Amino acid sequence: MRIYSLKVFYQPNNNQPHENPIKILKYFFISLFAVILLFLATVYLGYKVFFKPEYSEVPTKEAIVNHSFCFGVECQEKPTTTEGYISILAAQIKRYNSETNTYWPNNSVKDYYALVESIENKKGWLISPDGKIQNLTTAEITAITHSRPRYSVGFSEFEHQGKKGMYLALSEKDLTNVLQYEKYSHLGTYDLFITYAHELFHMSEQNKWKSPEKVINASRSDRFEDLDARVQRNLIYQQVLKAIVENDTVRKQENIKAIVSSYRYYQKNFAEDYKSSLFMDRIEGSAYYFEMITSLYSAYPNQIKTEHDLYEGLKLIAQNTNPFEGIGLGIEGYWLSGWTGVLLDQYEGDQKNDWKLQLMNNPNSTPLEILSNKFNGIDLPTPQRVTEKDKIKIQSWIKQREETSNLPALFQFMYQIIF
Repeated sequence: MRIYSLKVFYQPNNNQPHENPIKILKYFFISLFAVILLFLATVYLGYKVFFKPEYSEVPTKEAIVNHSFCFGVECQEKPTTTEGYISILAAQIKRYNSETNTYWPNNSVKDYYALVESIENKKGWLISPDGKIQNLTTAEITAITHSRPRYSVGFSEFEHQGKKGMYLALSEKDLTNVLQYEKYSHLGTYDLFITYAHELFHMSEQNKWKSPEKVINASRSDRFEDLDARVQRNLIYQQVLKAIVENDTVRKQENIKAIVSSYRYYQKNFAEDYKSSLFMDRIEGSAYYFEMITSLYSAYPNQIKTEHDLYEGLKLIAQNTNPFEGIGLGIEGYWLSGWTGVLLDQYEGDQKNDWKLQLMNNPNSTPLEILSNKFNGIDLPTPQRVTEKDKIKIQSWIKQREETSNLPALFQFMYQIIF
């Protein structure tokens, strides 16, 4: 018997033509160009046609007015040019820097420049702490800082030739779109000053504070799934605003006791949510407090001249604040905790820096924690029960928030970065 071994050999057909590598490269670049073109067209049409941000030059929120004050967009000068707004911003920064220690003990947010660049045009301005304005070219801006996040609310810190400051991206289109900033009644103008003060407080002031060993909820989850916790926190927010507005000393004390009672109920019955709230309540709450105080002093110099004016103005704004506009653990950290800082100022009077020093030195403290600790060993009322009406209202708000598309903001961001 003969055994055969079968072997298969591949022999190339030398007559078959090879693909031209230049031709392949050509196809690759044509395809890449087409993909890029398609992407650019998608971004352009998405922003300009399909997902246009809402726009209005007419305010949708009424001014907050009484016999002494007028707060909001309707109460401020309306610049007709970008340069006109830069003059307003420069005046705000000058007023801010004239009394920096008024806002926070040992305040580090002082003597900062503002480097403003237009997103739409090749224009820039350097504003000194004393309000002087210098026009800049793009080359001059780049020489000062390479970190230029040119999109709405874009900012970064810089230091150049002994000058420290904040880079701010200005959208000339948003400048006239009051929907972008009318919610900041404590400022009433396009909101670059808020970015300047709020973000520098994070960068320059809070970086000196003692930090917690572990940050729970570093992702800043709004925890919408915990509806009962959201309702309880909203109840506390309503109570805080009510206590701020109250003028009668006895009733104010009773209102504060009610807040502490509700807060301790929250700590006990919503332990996970409570732990998740601590970081935002401390960091963003104090920054929002700082933003409100500095904005009122800087944007309303003809109305807020004294400390008495400041707290009377804050009471008026608190009275006209809708607590149901901000639901979610993240935004609650700003508003609930920031307004609790105002209440602590009222409660402590001449010693109002004490709570701020505690906040700086204790990494686990928050304005609500500090307020609660003032009532240790004191009888408190029975915790106020949340209402079913409030629960339904908050549930509806959360549903609306979750169903709101983020695409307009996303396409605006990509358009400003690319074009």
